[in-house]
Amino acid sequence: MSDLALLALTGLLVFAVWTALGYARSRRPLLLTRSVWALTLPALLVAWTWAEMPLWAHLPFPFSLLGWALLPLLSIPLGAALLARRRFTLGWPVLGLGVSTLLSVSLALLLNHFTSGDPII
Repeated sequence: MSDLALLALTGLLVFAVWTALGYARSRRPLLLTRSVWALTLPALLVAWTWAEMPLWAHLPFPFSLLGWALLPLLSIPLGAALLARRRFTLGWPVLGLGVSTLLSVSLALLLNHFTSGDPII
């Protein structure tokens, strides 16, 4: 399994735990539906990154990584604003996209640090 597939699987598992925590709090089935819809953007980003990976040696910069950087930068403030407006079933999944992206990348960097000895940053 490739590194990208493992990173996507880790992000999916973190997002599933995030959604389960929100569902345990609210008990609203609409939260589960909106959480599934919220996963369409990361699925498109994974497909774009997967298609772009063979070209990374020829590109000056991998452009799909900009999309991954924008995901938490946009979804965390948007999710927090929706939660502040008491739109829990919409805000919780949107906030979870950014949180799960940051947690997955942090776990990958930590694992890389311990397995290869490279500094985290």
